[in-house]
Amino acid sequence: MTNFNKSKVIFFIILILIIIGGGYYLINKENNIKIKSDNSTFTLVDDKDKILFSEKLDLYPEARTQYEQKLKETEEKIKKGGEKDLMIDNYNNLGFYKVALGDYSGSYDAYIESLKMKDDFRITWMAFGDLLVKMKAYKSAELAFNKARVLNEFNSASYIKLANLYKILNNNKKVEDYYKLGIEKIKNNIGGNDYEVILTEYVDWLVNNKRYDDAIFIYKEILVVNPDNKDIIERRIENINKLKK
Repeated sequence: MTNFNKSKVIFFIILILIIIGGGYYLINKENNIKIKSDNSTFTLVDDKDKILFSEKLDLYPEARTQYEQKLKETEEKIKKGGEKDLMIDNYNNLGFYKVALGDYSGSYDAYIESLKMKDDFRITWMAFGDLLVKMKAYKSAELAFNKARVLNEFNSASYIKLANLYKILNNNKKVEDYYKLGIEKIKNNIGGNDYEVILTEYVDWLVNNKRYDDAIFIYKEILVVNPDNKDIIERRIENINKLKK
């Protein structure tokens, strides 16, 4: 990378930080959540009267049959037992198939069993958070996604899940706070495309909220990160400028 291009990258990062502003400190302080683990059951913090424990899903017959067969096979594997890592995978699979069939309570129990064996597995917390969103246990889902975030602060998925959670709750401030927190945490991480991923998610949200100037600014940052997509990004910027008129 030439000195000129390095200067461009530094310039845009500084400007991104200006956009992020003081909101980062507040949300980081608020959501630095540590979930104490003593192999006990995760406690739902939502009003249980509002939680959805099961749902009748409109599935294609072939899909339902396949899920039911996979569920049966997984239950048989659990009965046979096995090494810890294998059993964690089995319980995670059990949670997946049960939620696919609308059995949210059964899925919850499966993920709890997995977390009892390994409470620092980010993938389980992410899947558990997805389940809690389906159950409309939104406060609990935030705890689960934040646990995943703390386990790997450089992965964009947890920040995006948290932003999407607050889209459901129509809380635009929290949506943007989580995007900004992710950008702040990931920007200096070397390797992978998480920085570009979260910037792209953020810019799409800005466009949907008609914040066109902010969106164009973020697109220019994406262009610095990934100049190979110059033509695509410039067309998108052009389209946004048309929306402003």
